[in-house]
Amino acid sequence: MHQLCRSVLAYVLPVTVLALAVSGQISAAELHVDFGHNDIETGFQGFSQPGGTYGQLVGNTVVGPIWQVYSNDLGTGGNLTVTLSAAGGDDLHRLQSFYGGDLDSGVAFREVGEDCVYNIQGDTLDLTLDTAKSGAYHFTTFLHSSYGSQGMVDIDVIDAAGQRRVASNFVQSYATAGPVAQASGLFVADGANPVTIHFSEVPGAKNVVLAGVSVTEGSIVEGPLKVDFGHSDVEAGFEHFHTPGGPDTGPMSNYTTDSPVQQEFLNTLGTNDLVTVTLASGGRATTHRLQSFHSGEMGGDYPYRSLGKDIIYNLGDDWLDVTLSDLDEGNYEVVAFLHSSYSAQGDVNIDVTDRYGTRRVWSDFTQSHDANGPVAQAPLRFSANGIDDVLIRLTETPELPDPSSRNVVMAGFTLTAVPEPSSLVLLGLGAIAFVWRVRRWRR
Repeated sequence: MHQLCRSVLAYVLPVTVLALAVSGQISAAELHVDFGHNDIETGFQGFSQPGGTYGQLVGNTVVGPIWQVYSNDLGTGGNLTVTLSAAGGDDLHRLQSFYGGDLDSGVAFREVGEDCVYNIQGDTLDLTLDTAKSGAYHFTTFLHSSYGSQGMVDIDVIDAAGQRRVASNFVQSYATAGPVAQASGLFVADGANPVTIHFSEVPGAKNVVLAGVSVTEGSIVEGPLKVDFGHSDVEAGFEHFHTPGGPDTGPMSNYTTDSPVQQEFLNTLGTNDLVTVTLASGGRATTHRLQSFHSGEMGGDYPYRSLGKDIIYNLGDDWLDVTLSDLDEGNYEVVAFLHSSYSAQGDVNIDVTDRYGTRRVWSDFTQSHDANGPVAQAPLRFSANGIDDVLIRLTETPELPDPSSRNVVMAGFTLTAVPEPSSLVLLGLGAIAFVWRVRRWRR
């Protein structure tokens, strides 16, 4: 499977930004679909049953899957098929379109969010993309109903890399004031088999409310992986960490979540050129919460100013876990950036769990807090076996008199592959041989 996915991804082209055509149709390098039946969002295309109009699902219930074929260069042969289907609950597997009401002026994606397709009396809803060309893609699904709260859903992707969860306990939005909830992820297509984004209701949820979807081509980054956890300016050369449920300006912009958050990154350090990063907190608190926080602008001439000015921290808990999944087998170095310009947060202990077990790599590491820098950097090394996750746990130390006044404040990290010692020896011998041949040729 790994070889298959690598061959698929080897031909992925960089993301190409294209403008809308004069006709208003979407350019061929991306697809944006509004599942509503009322006003169609600017830059999106409507969705209709075969043979119908864009009003096909207006207040109407349909039994069985519905689909539409779009003329688009993301698909093999220039066509991409989008299919919706429901399952679970009753035996009818019904879908219904619903207009929940206008969203307030100024809300992003307000036309997308004002109406949706949902799984009436079902447990799941599947969004399937058929005949997508081989490659890697970014997707964003819009989950909103202005009618009322519909609860939480889990989201899985089934693609050429297998099946995996990309979001757990994702909160679907419903307020007319916005924002419209956006769940983003990645998928890999092999050019022959369909890709499915599977939504399942969490117990207590009412429905899955799908308002729209966007799909764009992705580009694979040659390692190292550099991640900025901030929601403001992203550090040059770094990638932004987006958690499901927030607005485009920064999904964790002063946002608190009670669940782990994760994101996939297209990077050659991954077994399928996908690396998954998961953040979670734990310890004394009953509710294990994470919060994003803008701790203040940084001055001075020190590096990583954009990285250090905003963070993710463990709100009221004892530790912060960073889990790295789907890494290629090998040795790695992580540099964790631990800084808050807001106030001193104390020291942390850092433990790593990898192929060799659990061990402490830092004791009483001091997190930085000076608004003029520098940003504290904690380097650590580990070894991955190509199968199991690697866990980095940062735990508060008890030196501060008031435990509630300290946190683990993580601004970002870098991940770099470290060559095996034997590889370094071979590299050195190769360099010596090259120098010798040059000298001999000159003689």
